[in-house]
Amino acid sequence: MDPARDGYWHLLRDFRPEGWRDKVQPGRPHDIGGLLAQVPGKPLLISEAGTFSHSDRSLTQETLWAMRTLLETAAESGCVLGVTWFIWNSGPEHAGNLIWENPDLRAGMEALPDFTTTCRLPVRGAAPTPIPQPAVTGGEVHERVVKRDGYTAVARRLLGREPTMAEVAELSAYNGNAKLVPGACVRSPWPKAVRK
Repeated sequence: MDPARDGYWHLLRDFRPEGWRDKVQPGRPHDIGGLLAQVPGKPLLISEAGTFSHSDRSLTQETLWAMRTLLETAAESGCVLGVTWFIWNSGPEHAGNLIWENPDLRAGMEALPDFTTTCRLPVRGAAPTPIPQPAVTGGEVHERVVKRDGYTAVARRLLGREPTMAEVAELSAYNGNAKLVPGACVRSPWPKAVRK
C-alpha cells in the first residue's frame, strides 16, 4: 500500500481530510472526508481492521507496516479509543485474513511498540467536561474554529496547504489536544512567516 496514493482509501480512510480526493481525483463530487472529518471531536473505535492478506506470508512485512501506520496515525489523532484486527482465527470463509496461520505476522505484531491513546472514554449520560482553551497572547498566530472544524482544517488554513498527519498532531498537541468548539482560538506552533 502506498500511503500517499492508497492509504486514505484503505486502513487510513477514517483519517482522510475533507477535500483530499478533490485534488487527487478532480471532477468527482466534493470529498467530505473520512469519519473524523465528518464528525470532529467524537471518539472512534476501529474494529475489524486489516489488509485482507494477513495469512499471506509473502506479504508479512507490508502487512506489519500497514498495521503500524494505522496504529501510529490513530495514536497521533487523539481521537481513537482503540484498534482491533480482523481476524485472529476462523474457518475457510476468512482464509485471507487469518492472523493465526501466519507465525511471522503474529511475532511481528507482538514486537510492535505500545501506542498510547489520549482519547477520552465517553460516559453515557454524563455531560461533557469543557476543556479550557489556551490563552492567546498578543502577536501570536492563531486561528478561530468554525463549525465542523477539526485540527486538519485549522492546520490547512494556518499553513495555506494540505498539512501532514505529523503537522496535525503537532497542532493538536500544542493546544493540549483540546476539543475544538466553534469560536475558540487555536494557537499555531508555526511562525507567522509560514502562514499565507
